[in-house]
This record gives sequence, C-alpha cells and structure tokens, in this order.
Amino acid sequence: MEVDSAEKAIEATKTYKPDLVLMDVMMPGPIDGIEATRIIKNDSDTSGIVIIVLTAKGQKQDIEVGNAAGADDYIIKPFSPVELIRRVESALAWIMKKKLAMKKKGDNDPGLDDLQSIQYARELSQLYRSEKDR
Repeated sequence: MEVDSAEKAIEATKTYKPDLVLMDVMMPGPIDGIEATRIIKNDSDTSGIVIIVLTAKGQKQDIEVGNAAGADDYIIKPFSPVELIRRVESALAWIMKKKLAMKKKGDNDPGLDDLQSIQYARELSQLYRSEKDR
C-alpha cells in the first residue's frame, strides 16, 4: 500500500498494522516522516511495526533524529534498488524470527503469515532482477 502523506501513513498503520513501513522523511502535509515515525512508535497498537526511513538528509544529526523517533533503519538517497532490497530482506528476516519465537511461546500474531512473507520476498527478487537488467 502506498500513501501520499504522513497523516495517511499513520492511519494506514493503525488500520492495517503492517509488519514493515518504508517512510520517506519529506512528505506533503503538516508533519513529516520523522514525526509520523515518532507517532507510530509511541502508539502501543503500532509500536512494533518496523520502520525504515528513506531520506536525502544524510547528516549524522539527521540520522540521530530519525533514530530518536524510533526508526529501525535509515537509508540515504540516492540508493540502489539492491540496497533497498537487502535492507527490506534483512528487516523481514528479523520480523520472521520474532514471529517464530512468538509462535513457539503459543502467541498467534495477526500480522503477515509465513506464506505472505515468502511471496513478498519473491516479489522483491523479481524487482531486483528487473532493475539489474536495466
């Protein structure tokens, strides 16, 4: 799902509770992606969502602000499709490990199931191949 403002990103996370969000810092509207990240991470219903922040701002202080807001990863533009795919795959692997550990404890997490995660990984691989061919 793609949204065009930080406010819509916040609402979408509350409604759909995705496992992973790619959040751009620069977004139209009164709040930016960093503030949206802070809001999502401070809400007990959405605090477990992994957020990867995408930005052209690569100064150390900008990264520290993103991390302080709760960002799980920070990718500086311009980035290659390969870098994005690797970061997303790494985040998905961490999410899957966490879900498997929760299942072993008997918790039925309502997020992405294993088959959906595998399908997502396949789609990322296809994206990588098409970008590589270009």
